[in-house]
Amino acid sequence: MLTTTLIRFPKKGDQHATGFFYNYDEDTYLVTNRHVLEHEHDQPAKIAVWFREHSSVDDTSRVEIPLYANGFPRWLIHPLLPEVDIAVLPINQQLSTLTEEDPVTGSVALSADSFASPDTLIRGGTGARAFGYPSGYVDTNSRFPVARNGMIASPYGNWFDERPQFLVDGVMGQGMSGSPVFTERSVVTEDTSGSSVVQSPSSFFIGVHSGDYRQPNDLRDTDLNLNHVWYAELIELILRINGISEYVETVDFDQSSKQLNEGANVKVSMELLSKATTWNMFDPGKNRPDSPSEDLDEKVAIKNSSEIRSILDDVIEGSDNLDNV
Repeated sequence: MLTTTLIRFPKKGDQHATGFFYNYDEDTYLVTNRHVLEHEHDQPAKIAVWFREHSSVDDTSRVEIPLYANGFPRWLIHPLLPEVDIAVLPINQQLSTLTEEDPVTGSVALSADSFASPDTLIRGGTGARAFGYPSGYVDTNSRFPVARNGMIASPYGNWFDERPQFLVDGVMGQGMSGSPVFTERSVVTEDTSGSSVVQSPSSFFIGVHSGDYRQPNDLRDTDLNLNHVWYAELIELILRINGISEYVETVDFDQSSKQLNEGANVKVSMELLSKATTWNMFDPGKNRPDSPSEDLDEKVAIKNSSEIRSILDDVIEGSDNLDNV
């Protein structure tokens, strides 16, 4: 609960959402849904979040964070899959990581250390919990989030509807957009070999809640209490690929013929990554994202989800060796 914050829009009355803090490469970011920050009408210039005091985590301070710098959005999106409903916003706070033994800040941040290991088996039907602020309900004294219980409703690890998401069955409610989702706490962990390990209670950070699931063009009012959840590892990809794109801008050579790391056999060219930055997926004049389906093919020349997944795997493998470029 110390990782999560209420998000409010200073000029939009009671409109609110949920966000959480995330540490990457010695910096702290606010993570929420892309649709929380991008408004088709009356785009906000800033949001308000709350940080907890180290001396007493019940005490919070309100901080406003600008959404734009020089007319451009400050938040980062997934540059190869702009339909991913995750936005990552840099903040001017350095928070302790959740897994630290002796945190020095009241609010703390999640990180890749909270992911399940590749060998951990997470099944469909496993319990899941989301922490957020449903329908505006908030403890006005401490501003702690509310925990909502659910169940992983699709095969975990698979892409649902050819997107890097899975479904959670549970009643969440408006205002939970951007909530972190975890597995239920358990003393037993199962790995892919079929072995079970009994240990101290543990919970894994598995995703970012995005809202109710509706099939495309489904006009029925039936509410199945199914929810979109984007895989948590996408946060790491967003930060890593955008970091590579920033690095690319400082390199002075013919980008079209170079690779990130030829020794690592990376298929993503410098030219592709430099074109696939957040700025090329956003039109500040319209204050809304461009059409992902049209612009994705034109800007990064990717034709299907299997090719995208192959490219993302290559980026993860090769970007650790950027010092060799």
